[in-house]
Amino acid sequence: MKHCRIWLKIWCSLLLFMILTGCWDRLELNEISLVTGLAIDQAKDHKYRLTVEVLNGTELNPKTKGDSAPTVVFSHEGDNIAELAKKLNIGLSRHLVFSHMRVIVISEQIAKAGMLEFFDFLERHREIRDDFNILISKGVPAANILKITYPLQKASTMKLNIQMPTLYEEWGGDPDVRMKDVVSALLSPGREPVTAVVRVKGNAKSGGSTENLKKVEPSALVVMEGAGVFRGQHLQGILPVHEIPYMLLLQKKLKRTNLSIACAKNKQFTVQIDSTTRIIKASYKNGSPHFLINVYFGSRLISTECSDDLEKPETFRKYEEKIETKLEEEIKKVIEKAQNKYKADIFGLGEEMNRQNHSQFKKVKDDWNEEFARAKIEVRVNGRLWRSGLIRKPYLQDVK
Repeated sequence: MKHCRIWLKIWCSLLLFMILTGCWDRLELNEISLVTGLAIDQAKDHKYRLTVEVLNGTELNPKTKGDSAPTVVFSHEGDNIAELAKKLNIGLSRHLVFSHMRVIVISEQIAKAGMLEFFDFLERHREIRDDFNILISKGVPAANILKITYPLQKASTMKLNIQMPTLYEEWGGDPDVRMKDVVSALLSPGREPVTAVVRVKGNAKSGGSTENLKKVEPSALVVMEGAGVFRGQHLQGILPVHEIPYMLLLQKKLKRTNLSIACAKNKQFTVQIDSTTRIIKASYKNGSPHFLINVYFGSRLISTECSDDLEKPETFRKYEEKIETKLEEEIKKVIEKAQNKYKADIFGLGEEMNRQNHSQFKKVKDDWNEEFARAKIEVRVNGRLWRSGLIRKPYLQDVK
């Protein structure tokens, strides 16, 4: 009995040792640097130039901050992104952790050349998540986007990580595309990828200094330029910012947007479209793809320069007809541009055809963009103007 107690104690001790052991790959906080952004450019002597932005935690803490830079940006050239990511410590002192990455910026040259093989590394890496923003830099190297400081968030990637969702939520100014969305579109035979495009407004060199943090009007800002339209892995062009909401509407992703419409000579009223949906009927007629897109919306008046009496129901119906006409025109413009200029189905109409007419889509899926370019697409818009705001009568009509 005594021997049994001894052996029991030994086994319990061994079990405790196994439970209380530390992680085999443990690293202390003072041994790591958090990577919040990557930038990928074409190099002069190699295939790629990889740039990382790592946080200076001391400078971001209100209790310990001084006059140092809030981030450190470092670049290295090579022919393989996976290898470059491991060799960045030739210039950086700590172990790099990629699990908190917020943004990847790809240069316009890389995107046009279709040099996107590094997506495999991003998808395969055990630390890298797939929910970060993918941006295209226009007019400047992608590395410059990571260098622009900002007074509120200080780090460029932290500012962009907040800015992009705000654009999307408030008025549909960002396509709200993450890594997982790009990969999904690349693998889909009935939809092409889109990504946000940004540029530097102002002096990029001055925007990368700590002095930029202290200015009421910063020397440089990273601003939204539009949405990059891809066909396969190749960037075809850029959809302007003001057309992104209509693309999102057709993708069934639009939350809200604003629309200004003429109501008299040099007079406009503005509505906020709060809710939208679309129903698509896909078919083949006489050997050609045909789509009927029914769009429904709800809106409210947020501003008017007109003298129409908003207490009359016919005024609301008149405005609703104007909204329907304007919205239909804008949607058709975006569709025509995608069909004729880019020949890329960025709306996922091919996916609808696959769901509704799978046997026919199966025959043409390898050449779907050509089918999309010749498709007949009808758009019908119906909606309601629900509210006129806190006042009914426009006060400007009484001003002499």
